Amino acid sequence: MSTTPKRIFLEFEGGPRAEATLLLDAAPKTAEAIWSALASLMAGLDFELWEVGIFYGKGGRIFGPLGWTPCTIWASITSGLEEFAAACQETRTIGLKKLTIGRIE
Repeated sequence: MSTTPKRIFLEFEGGPRAEATLLLDAAPKTAEAIWSALASLMAGLDFELWEVGIFYGKGGRIFGPLGWTPCTIWASITSGLEEFAAACQETRTIGLKKLTIGRIE
């Protein structure tokens, strides 16, 4: 694995922005797949849709059509968590927000 950390940003339209470090040791295949996808030719097109879960602690899982499903934790937010978490929480009351995810190089 690379010794240089790979970092990404998660930013809601109009803010706030959080930065995360990919967990290359804990989830190498998923982290590398996400990193590669963020450099694909389709990045930035209006019709993109990704499903990303953001968890605030250990034991992340989602409830889907087949019941509770474990998730791969492939990054950890290293800055901006408090403001970003508050913006995530707002989506429950005000609705969807556009989220951009990109590389920090």
